[in-house]
Amino acid sequence: MSTFFALLLVASVIGFILSFTKPELLKSIPRSRDLLIATMIVAFLGYAFTRPLISPTAESLSQPVAQAVTETPITTAPAPATDKAAPTPSSCTQAILASFPKVTAAYAKAYKDGKDALGTSQYPNSSTGLQALTVPGSAASNFSAWRKTWSTYEPSFYDSIVKAYTTASDCYSGSNQTEPDALGTWRDDMAQLDSDLNTWGSDAIDWQVSGKTTAQLMKDETSVDADFALVQKDFGLLK
Repeated sequence: MSTFFALLLVASVIGFILSFTKPELLKSIPRSRDLLIATMIVAFLGYAFTRPLISPTAESLSQPVAQAVTETPITTAPAPATDKAAPTPSSCTQAILASFPKVTAAYAKAYKDGKDALGTSQYPNSSTGLQALTVPGSAASNFSAWRKTWSTYEPSFYDSIVKAYTTASDCYSGSNQTEPDALGTWRDDMAQLDSDLNTWGSDAIDWQVSGKTTAQLMKDETSVDADFALVQKDFGLLK
């Protein structure tokens, strides 16, 4: 059937050309050119719908596949990532040695600065002490400035205790090693040091204006000194 439409298409095209070159051959056919155009359209559509489809051969199908196999680079899966080596107890000790002395030294410096600012002489009464606050460089003025500084930074000092302990504790936990008892003891003794230093600072204000005796202030200082000794002992057990 497709052959018929192909021949009809060819014949109509030839007739259409002849209608221009030799119009006398088709003058007997009314509206010959319109008829030829319609015939060409019908023949073209008929051939398009009836022509056989060309099936791809096995060879034509295999070529793209072979080309794809040849051109596609062979990649291997990346080796599975290995977990980072667990921290060893020795590395945990290094973390302790790096942070614990810094925390203790910060408290020791704050305590020394406070004692230096306080001085060793008392004012006879609170009125005299209040007047001395307005005198730059006086013991009252210096200790007041230390108290303000300590109140501002003390929370961060305490946070440094917690952070240092948590870092070391997590290290032991990550290495599946037993956490030494001295680690928690150091944290508790440092917390006690923080509390006793606050108590000493409050009592030192009263002592400065003769509101507390020197014996009472010395008791506070003894507690702070004892805390420092315990902290150093704890640190020695962790080395």
